[in-house]
Amino acid sequence: MSPKKVKKTKKEIVKLRQDYRRLMNEVEINRERITVFRHLADIYKSFNEIFYISLQPFPLDELLNKILDIILSVPFLPLEKQGCLFLADRDNPGQLHLTIHRNFDDSLLKMCNKVAFGRCLCGKAAQDRRSIFKDCIDDDHENRPAGIKPHGHYIIPILSGDRVLGGLNLYVKHGHKPELLEMHFLQAVSDILSGIIARKQQEKQLSRMSFEDDLTSLPNRRLFFKQFEHALQRTKRSHDRIAVLYLDLDRFKPVNDIYGHDAGDLLLKEASQRMKSCLREMDILARIGGDEFVVLVELIKEPDEIANLKKRITHTIRQPFIIMGIRIEIDVSIGISFFPDDGDTCNELIKKADQSMYNAKTARTSQGTSEPVSLLSCRRKTVPGN
Repeated sequence: MSPKKVKKTKKEIVKLRQDYRRLMNEVEINRERITVFRHLADIYKSFNEIFYISLQPFPLDELLNKILDIILSVPFLPLEKQGCLFLADRDNPGQLHLTIHRNFDDSLLKMCNKVAFGRCLCGKAAQDRRSIFKDCIDDDHENRPAGIKPHGHYIIPILSGDRVLGGLNLYVKHGHKPELLEMHFLQAVSDILSGIIARKQQEKQLSRMSFEDDLTSLPNRRLFFKQFEHALQRTKRSHDRIAVLYLDLDRFKPVNDIYGHDAGDLLLKEASQRMKSCLREMDILARIGGDEFVVLVELIKEPDEIANLKKRITHTIRQPFIIMGIRIEIDVSIGISFFPDDGDTCNELIKKADQSMYNAKTARTSQGTSEPVSLLSCRRKTVPGN
């Protein structure tokens, strides 16, 4: 081969090598793009599943259960099949409560059941309102049961404004290098969870306000009638008896008039707790008016069961109350009706029990047996009867 042809061949080889490197570079770029597209497809699919689940009428715990499963199954996330969701404890501010978990052994469940803000990774993320990534177990892992395997974490707080609603704790392989897309995805999931949790908590609060007495936390009239209807349906099928007790606190109004509504409210709360202590767990006590309560008793087995219940309630209400340092003595009038003897609807049975209560109150008043007594902690003071 002539020198001229050799030189030409070398140039062609150089060009082919350059073209090959360019093509390989384009292949790599396209491979990376395909990977990104696949990751984005995983993200969109996961978001669609989460949004669909969030619209179902499930309780919050069940929603969170399903959403955690979706997160742990996202293909592009390098997650271990282990993780959990915390909710902020509304009764104990500054504390997280373990709500949903996957593959936690007993020792880890015990350690992580309650986590104070600032303790361990989840508590630190909640306290600082920021996400935390760890590629290994380090000194920040304060909750470390014996024999725990090496791993890392993504910890993402669930926030609503500056308020902590909970936290997402996910396990990754030891030594994992975090990627920006992973963190963006998990932060977006946290934002979605924030909306779901806030909405469900508001729904629960609205439901509680609709069916619960604000002062005593007992069922209100609406909830009582709803529960009463269900009880009647059950009883009509089983041919059992139901008793309704209508209770009115005697001499309550003078407490309000003399000592104020704060004292009256405290008296109502304590009286409701005393009445509740006389009942079985299955019995229903509701507040349906200012100082009026009703009790629903199912599955009556003994003939004197209701008479004994009436005696227990009367006895416990007649014991002195100490309210704001004041010794207060009140009484209670109780009327009773039975299904099916006195009616077969809620309204009929309530009306019958109410009339029975009124008759009992009138009879006791006419006999002069309702003596009004209240003693001030530092001096005697009589509360007039009503």
